[in-house]
Amino acid sequence: MGDLNSRIGDFSPKSPPKKTVILQHKNLKTMEDLFEQLSDLIAQKVVEKMESTSKAFEQVPENHQEDLTIDELVEKLRISKPTVFRHRKSGLLTPSYYVGRSPRFTPEDIERYLKNFKNQ
Repeated sequence: MGDLNSRIGDFSPKSPPKKTVILQHKNLKTMEDLFEQLSDLIAQKVVEKMESTSKAFEQVPENHQEDLTIDELVEKLRISKPTVFRHRKSGLLTPSYYVGRSPRFTPEDIERYLKNFKNQ
């Protein structure tokens, strides 16, 4: 039947997880210490997420009022979303920047896109 360690070894993951949080169990004397350490870790993660989000907004140009989202682009050009996605994938349409994961298209991007069709 084999020993327990050899059987457990068969089920171990092949690669380590991307991020591992290690609690310092030697310093934990009570559940209160555990909760305090966990709350510190959660607060640290929240701060990291807020900092990364604020960096995304720093990349937005100052004169971004004329820039369009995909939905606005679809409405303005009267094309479908699948067409926008297909043209983005093929390189015909490229956004100038992103807000989070949402692409933004400047008037110059749209003009360049339309010129591609006039030249064909």
